Amino acid sequence: MKKALRLSSLAIVLMALLTLTACAPKDAPAAKQKLEDKGYTVVADGTVIPTALKLVKVEGVETVLLATKKGENDQIESVTMILFKEKAQAKDSFEAVKDYAAKQAEKTSVKQAGKWLYYGTEQGMKDFA
Repeated sequence: MKKALRLSSLAIVLMALLTLTACAPKDAPAAKQKLEDKGYTVVADGTVIPTALKLVKVEGVETVLLATKKGENDQIESVTMILFKEKAQAKDSFEAVKDYAAKQAEKTSVKQAGKWLYYGTEQGMKDFA
């Protein structure tokens, strides 16, 4: 009985971990598709934002995606997603990206999901994650 309880507990924990790690898209094409399916227009920026981030000592940027759509009451929803080559680079760049994002928008928070750092409107961030 105890062994069955332990196995079922372990299974629940593993399912929860898989759910948490499966939230963010694995790569840029998957992120683009996910947001386009939710009505966003998505563009990749391989030069402007990555160059600006290099100026503030952010290294390892693979690509940057910008997504926007018109939401309820004509409010514009948006999310900026930065994909790093390594998860550690995203973690190391968190504070610099947070400062950069604060200069770009009045109210925004930066979140990390694996190799991604992202910021934007509340709904835009929910739609990405």
